Parts: sequence; C-alpha cells; structure tokens
Amino acid sequence: MLKCARATFFAAVLCFGFSVYAQPLPCPAGTMANVLGTSCSVGSIIFNFGNDFQGSTFSGVLSGQITPADIGFVPVQLDSKVGFKLVLNFVDGNGFSSDHFVSFSYTPQAAPGSEIRGQSLSVDAHVQTTPGETQIARVIDSQFYPNSGPFVNFAGIDIRQDVSLLNQLSQSLILEVPGLLSTGSGSAGFPTTQLLTLSTGNSSTSIASATFLYTTGSLLPTPSLAALSYTNIDLPGVAATFVSNITNSGRIVGSYQDFAGNIHGYVEDADGTFVTIDVPGAPATEANGLNERGDVVGAFTGSNGRARGFVQHDGVISTIDVLGARSTLPVAINNQGQIVGEYRSPDLSFHGFLLADGAFVTIDEGPGTGSFADSAAFAINNSGEIGGPFFDPNTFRSYLLKNNSVTTIDVPGQGDTAIQAINNRGDAVGIFNDINLAQHGFLFSQGTFRTVDFPGGNFTGASGMNDSGMIVGAYFTPDGNIHSFLAKPALDDGMDHRPTTTSADPSQPRPECGDGESRSKHDLLRNGGLCHVKH
Repeated sequence: MLKCARATFFAAVLCFGFSVYAQPLPCPAGTMANVLGTSCSVGSIIFNFGNDFQGSTFSGVLSGQITPADIGFVPVQLDSKVGFKLVLNFVDGNGFSSDHFVSFSYTPQAAPGSEIRGQSLSVDAHVQTTPGETQIARVIDSQFYPNSGPFVNFAGIDIRQDVSLLNQLSQSLILEVPGLLSTGSGSAGFPTTQLLTLSTGNSSTSIASATFLYTTGSLLPTPSLAALSYTNIDLPGVAATFVSNITNSGRIVGSYQDFAGNIHGYVEDADGTFVTIDVPGAPATEANGLNERGDVVGAFTGSNGRARGFVQHDGVISTIDVLGARSTLPVAINNQGQIVGEYRSPDLSFHGFLLADGAFVTIDEGPGTGSFADSAAFAINNSGEIGGPFFDPNTFRSYLLKNNSVTTIDVPGQGDTAIQAINNRGDAVGIFNDINLAQHGFLFSQGTFRTVDFPGGNFTGASGMNDSGMIVGAYFTPDGNIHSFLAKPALDDGMDHRPTTTSADPSQPRPECGDGESRSKHDLLRNGGLCHVKH
C-alpha cells in the first residue's frame, strides 16, 4: 500500500568463505589468471574471486576456448568508486554467425568501518545492425546482499530484427539498504558475472571492455535522537488507532479499526471532541490530511476494490479521481486547498500528483519512466513546498520541491528514506531503515537529521508534524501490537537516549502491505511502515 519498501526476492547464496577480515594484497594489473581463486583489494573493497571461470568462442563452424589469460584485468580507483576493468576485445561478425561468452563469480566485501552503497557498470560496446539479423553485446553482474536480496546490474546492447530491446552502455544501482558484505551466488552453474557478444549474418558486435565500480562510504550510525517527550494516542473502544497528521491548533486526523475489522477516518480536536468520517457506502475509509479550515482528504475503497480519493469540505464529501488512473490516493491538503497524493496509472506505475484550482499536475521524481516510474507526493505546506519519496531503483529516496527546484533528501549512511510531512517552517518528518533493517522515524530541520524512536518500541514511523514541532506517528511494541503517539519538543539534555529495542531480525518476514494496487498512508502506519509491496 503506501510508502513501503519494495519486496526483494531472496535466494540461496553460497559465500566463498571469507568471513574473517584480513587485508589482502592489492589486486594486480595483468590478466584474470592473476586474480581467479584469490582475494585482493582495491581501495576499501576486497574482491573474492572464485575458480569457476568458463569461456568459449564460436566462429562459423569452428569453436574454441577463452582462458583467463585472454582477459585483461586492470584495478580502477575513481574518488569514492573502486573496482576493476576487464579488457575483452570481443569481435563477432564478418558474414557468418559467431559469438564470445565468458562467465565467472566474485564477491565484493567492504573493509571494516566502510560500506558498499552502490554499484555502476559500464561497457565499451558497438553494434552494426543488419535487417533480419541478431546483434547482442551484453554484460550482467549480479551480487547478493544480506539486507537487500539480489542486486543485478545490467548493461549492454541487444538489437533483434531492427528492434532495440536494450540500448544502454552503463547502469548504476543504489542498495536498498547499505551492505557491509555481499555474497555472490558463486555455486557451479550460477556465476555472478556474464559477458556475451553474438552476431549473425552480416551484422557485427564488439565489446572492447567492461568496468565494474563500487561506491563506498564510511559506516555511519543512525542520527542522534531528537529531544522529544512521547505520549500514546489510543482511541478508547477501538481495536487500533492510526494517526496521520496534526494541525497547528492541535487537531489530529487519522483512522481507526473497529473490532469488526472495519476502517474509519476520524478527526479529534484538542479538547477531545471526536468525529468519525465514513464515505457513504464504502467498506473502508481512511483520513490522511487536514488543514486549518477543517477540510479533510483521504481515500476509500471503491466498488472495484481499488482506492479512490475524497475531500470533505463543510461536511460535504466529494470524490477525487485522477482521470484514467487505476487508483487515487490523496494524502495532504494545505490551507489554500491544494491537495497532493499518489495515483497508479494503467501501466502499473506510481506517480505523485498536485490538485490545485481543479486541475491535476503529475509530479515525477527519480530515474524511473513508464511502468518503472515510482514517485509520490505525500507532503505540502502553505507555501506550496512539496515532498515525498521516489524509487532509485533499489531504494526509496526523498525529494523536496520548492519554487521548481528539487533537493534530494537521504538520511546519511542509512537505507530507505521517505518524507511523510512538511510544516510551514520547511521542517520534514518521515521514516528510514538502518542497515539492520530496523525502521525509525526522522526529523529533518535546518539541514540536520534527528532520529524519532518511541522509547522501548520497534519500527517507529513519523507521519505528521505542525509548526510547533509536535510530531505524530506509530510504533510497534515488542509484543507485535501497533500504537500511535504524540511527541512534543522537550529540553535537550545532550544525552542520546536510545530505545531499548531498535534492531530487526532480517530472517523474519516483514508485514505485507498488500498487493500494491491501493497503497495507502494509513496502511503504512498499520504495518509500522516496514512492509513489502507485492506486484
């Protein structure tokens, strides 16, 4: 449903057995024959190479072998990126079918005090196309990380019958959660790395070289705790309470689940006055945003089982649907009546939207396009600043949009970062995952991050904030129950009061958000913010 980390597909992996760190010798320049079956270092990365090299070539009717001594190996160090370059000089074509193929396994390992934050792959490849023939120049590199599942980097050119299936010479990926150690598949028949050229007829393909680079950085702790005083928000007589936001006057908007399992929206005034919000005829209604004029936005389950939006103004409910969208999810509304949220298009991609003066504007941030687009707008303040997360492409990052200028927001050295709300001072709150897959809330104010963790709780998420610095959100108790909270600014005593439980067990399944068809801010809170979206 909404604002959840993407599901990762876990696979059985075989480590090469380098579990105890020892600084190996630098990787030597020369050929792959010098590094196979060894561990060597380039900067802060240790490369553990297996002995499963395979290489073959075919030309016309003749076949042959490619040996490790035929592949050049060059260590590469560029600023924060380190890795190696393979010199291949594969050339196929000249009027007959031919190919080159090489596969092998290796694992990159970060030195103590550092972490692997991403990988880039580039290839020096060329293709001469011929109608009706096949031309392929491709490099695939797949690594497996304990916290992130498979990490597949793919670059190449694949042109078949004049249709370009793939046309890229480089690819960069960011880890969902920074990895201290990767463990490649490494088992026989399942190499981590494959390099291929193939040409038929009068076409031709070539790969001169392929370069594998890893971005590294210092291992950083989670930001120090924000100075806050916490109290529970549990509505009486209901099964569960999910708070979404708080206004400057102290009014709270959210949803609750009754003991029959039904979801209702609600607004509670600072004096305790309580009003339930239900879209007539809808089996479930959730309230996400509230402005000082009393306007409420949220979502309800439509007749097709998908999310539709609504706005309640002066007690009258009107529907909000992005034209042609599979689902529409309004999340926040400012005092000018501008509404932001997320919609899902027919190609199953996710997009943020701004609804102002009766017109929708799509908000897309990040590298995704088409069915791979994944962006949302979860926050807006009275100045029109907009914020939210985007997928890039293995991790959630966040953005702030102000005066048509975009600033990318990442909690330093941590995993997924998702902004949930912005106040009129430009402060933001949201959620992030640390390298142990534990979820925390965050406060971002004047360029500084602070952690928001309910004392003694697990998987805290901060969902809303007003101009006085009051923060609302949700957390899990160690027994697995979810509660909402209100946190007020407190005197900073200079101490970093860590909650008693902050680590997740990666071997345990995370809560499922659902099928991703009607993701919702409410569902994030219901699942503590740490959940998988199924597609």
